[in-house]
Amino acid sequence: LTSMLYLAVQNLSTEILFPTMTKGRKTRSSDVFTLRMKHMLDVWMEGDAWLKDALSAMQITSYMQLVDLIKDPNTVNSIKNRKPDGTEETIRPEDAAKLHCCLSFANHLQMREGPITDGLVDITAADEDDFMNFYIMAIPFVTYDDTAATERKSKREFMEAKKAAVL
Repeated sequence: LTSMLYLAVQNLSTEILFPTMTKGRKTRSSDVFTLRMKHMLDVWMEGDAWLKDALSAMQITSYMQLVDLIKDPNTVNSIKNRKPDGTEETIRPEDAAKLHCCLSFANHLQMREGPITDGLVDITAADEDDFMNFYIMAIPFVTYDDTAATERKSKREFMEAKKAAVL
């Protein structure tokens, strides 16, 4: 009985500390970063094999490594890959701009939903069209700002409460 109670409390505390889903849009599961990286590369970057090969050659294997790479546009612009004939080829400028925009878009989505402390937004809900609409607007790079995210969340909740009171 004691061990069953312990396991129940352990599972409960794990769910409280690391909820897998919040409001159906945010997640903190252990593989959330793997999903984010896969979504950025497979959906937003349209599964670009050249880019995936280049990242593999650079030993970029985690989301945080990808974020560190994307943060600096000069680093993104210097991504190289070896062609079959052995010569090196630099990333195309439009692909570099799109890759840099992936982090900006993820920051935009997070700030629209609320602060990271409330949970990471599920970026996989944003498809290629959502990303491309953001990309073609040529918005300056969106840097995550916790204060701004908290303010946006408060304003959104206020407007939702106001709308609910009218209905």
